[in-house]
Amino acid sequence: MCKKYLPVGMKEAVTHCLDSFVPFYLYRLPEREGGRLGFGVSLSGRIERKTADFSVPGFVAVPFDSEEEAYFIPGEFECGGDLTDKAVRDLKNAVFSGIRMPCPESGDMDKEAYRTAFEEIMRRIDSGVLEKVVLSRTLTLKRDDSGFSDVFSYWELLRKAYPHVFVFLYFIPGKGVWAGASPELLLDYAEGRVKTMALAGTRPVSFEGELLKPWTQKEIKEQGVVRDYIRGVLETRCRSVEMSETHTFMAGNICHLCTDFTALTGDGLESLLKALHPTPALGGFPREEALACIREVEVHERKFYGGYLGPVGKDVARLYVNIRSMELFPGAFRLYVGGGINGDSIFEDEWEETSDKAATLLNVLGIHSVADKANFNDNAR
Repeated sequence: MCKKYLPVGMKEAVTHCLDSFVPFYLYRLPEREGGRLGFGVSLSGRIERKTADFSVPGFVAVPFDSEEEAYFIPGEFECGGDLTDKAVRDLKNAVFSGIRMPCPESGDMDKEAYRTAFEEIMRRIDSGVLEKVVLSRTLTLKRDDSGFSDVFSYWELLRKAYPHVFVFLYFIPGKGVWAGASPELLLDYAEGRVKTMALAGTRPVSFEGELLKPWTQKEIKEQGVVRDYIRGVLETRCRSVEMSETHTFMAGNICHLCTDFTALTGDGLESLLKALHPTPALGGFPREEALACIREVEVHERKFYGGYLGPVGKDVARLYVNIRSMELFPGAFRLYVGGGINGDSIFEDEWEETSDKAATLLNVLGIHSVADKANFNDNAR
């Protein structure tokens, strides 16, 4: 076999995996250089539909809807650079099959549809049924590349543009290709110690990193709901819970209010993750009522958006919330963005917030505002 045709670097390996339907993951932890590429090569066309048991290394991707199947890609090979000769052979010989995920023809929520959903949520908040709901929308655009040869470059652009967040790219045959830059840690677990954060409220920042608008009571209340919920979960299931002062957390062109937590736990992570996910930062409060409202008013499926993902190993895990993310298709990509709505919310501010969040990815793609999306491609929709 002529070696020059084999994938040897990360970019070539990613392209080969996408062409051959081999599940893979690629991520960069905050404040780290480079990235870690992993793939499962002995699954013979199957991928585990379950969360990790934290006894073997790999990568977990959990949908927003916790009742749906979660996916675990075993890290049978993982590297931070070029592949070894054995990894190249294993990858080349991996046997998988699948079909290309077609890009949805519709489903984006325009401003008026978003307004209708917003008003329904406000009605339920005013009636006392809900305190907070996270309303999301999608933005679907065509790409110049009708295949996947440029997917690795998106990850590289995100990695370089956002060094302080979790950057990821993964492929699950039959479930799609996802990439993003998430600032939100759901759970960092090692040797019985857990870390997490309550991240909510959004404000744009200047190029110098200064707030363009001051925090208002709306954002403070929104973040407080998340903070109190997470504190309650930890105090019920953990010990030695410590909570930081709330501070401003920078995430690219926007910032959030953030409270950090640490705690000790002697139990397994499954029950803790089930209690945390989804937090009010992605669902709302009360949780079950908010999730029911989301199912009614949103016109799209969230899929992995709002779920969590990240590397796991034996008694270790670094799990982040799947936000600031996009789903990639041959010739198109779909961005997912959302914002928390409470009794102090104003429609125009909420719409603008989702646009600011979309800019996290659009800027990397060379689109400097959602309003400019029609200029990106004549076939943008």
